[in-house]
Amino acid sequence: MAVRGDLPSGIVTFAFTDIQGSTRLLRRLGDRYSDLLDRHLELMAGAWDAHGGHVIDTAGDGVFVAFQDADAAVNACADAQRRLCTEPWPPDGEIRVRDFDAPIRLFQLAGQGLSTDFPSVRATPADGHNLVSPPTSFHGREEEVDLVIARLGSERLVTLAGPGGVGKTRMSTEIGLRVADAWPDGAWLVDPRAGGRAPGGHLP
Repeated sequence: MAVRGDLPSGIVTFAFTDIQGSTRLLRRLGDRYSDLLDRHLELMAGAWDAHGGHVIDTAGDGVFVAFQDADAAVNACADAQRRLCTEPWPPDGEIRVRDFDAPIRLFQLAGQGLSTDFPSVRATPADGHNLVSPPTSFHGREEEVDLVIARLGSERLVTLAGPGGVGKTRMSTEIGLRVADAWPDGAWLVDPRAGGRAPGGHLP
């Protein structure tokens, strides 16, 4: 633990982590959970030290670390993830960490030795949907969008059909983002990896 005089100053980058599914792990592992918790803190501490991180606090399974700059923080987090991924955890006690709690915009950290799979986040968004806003604006299909939105007011199911690559998913996402606030239960994307790919882009 760094003493206060050693803490970074000026524009500082913070990293917050906690164990994914920690409550379920605790219930499943019982007394064994404590040893795995300590091991995960030990592994990450090596990453923080290697990149100039200063542990401000640990509470339960959470860690609060400060860095002098963003590059060091990102490199430390990547290092910590690699250490956790290569640790021989027991089959029923694999430890994975995440860096968020409240609804925020997420970016995936890619690099050598890091997982390339980024499944849908298992969280309840505050804005009533789990749709990801595309980085580009949507142009040229306003008539089709308006037609589908009108149909959604009277039909139980609307299907967008067409050959692959014509933009069914992109249009479905755009429509979902526009109408989510109008529906009590919001708009939700069903990840094809969770149960197979549907023949068209479907809206609830």
